[in-house]
Amino acid sequence: MEEKIKKLSEKYLERVMELRRELHKYPEIGFDLFKTTEIVKKELDRIGIPYKSEIAKTGIVATIKGGKPGKTVLLRADMDALPLTEESRCDFKSTHEGKMHACGHDGHMSTLLAFAKYLTTIQPLEKSVLLIFQPAEEAPGRAKDIVETGIFKKYNVKAIYGMHLFPELPEGVVACKEGPFF
Repeated sequence: MEEKIKKLSEKYLERVMELRRELHKYPEIGFDLFKTTEIVKKELDRIGIPYKSEIAKTGIVATIKGGKPGKTVLLRADMDALPLTEESRCDFKSTHEGKMHACGHDGHMSTLLAFAKYLTTIQPLEKSVLLIFQPAEEAPGRAKDIVETGIFKKYNVKAIYGMHLFPELPEGVVACKEGPFF
């Protein structure tokens, strides 16, 4: 299994890096994620995944239909940046003064988009998968806005998974725990 995961990650690594660097250049804060949503929608269009935008203002909900009706699994990525000035000199440095993806949300979005592309290659995909790109996670910390849209009930969501980049862990290590985390 480990070798299969390694091969998959290598297959999608270049696209993940391209997307992350593009998203990193245009950090936006709170619900004001207009360039960010444009980039995410463009990638969803490119890989052929239908979506609805303007969910909780600038959020996006995309659906990958499974072959069997019933429970849906939800995968979530946060989208917003922090009000910080980036001091790096990398080629993909923030172009928005005083705003920076310092918490890894650019990586969360690009990884979820690449994983979504992978899911479209599984035929038949047994269960439906809902992708949520959530605005305003950092401030004002509003997962509540997504919850209040009613999409969990509408899509019969029975499990929600998110991830967080954690540079303190060695490369290749995945950490998790049972129940709510982060």
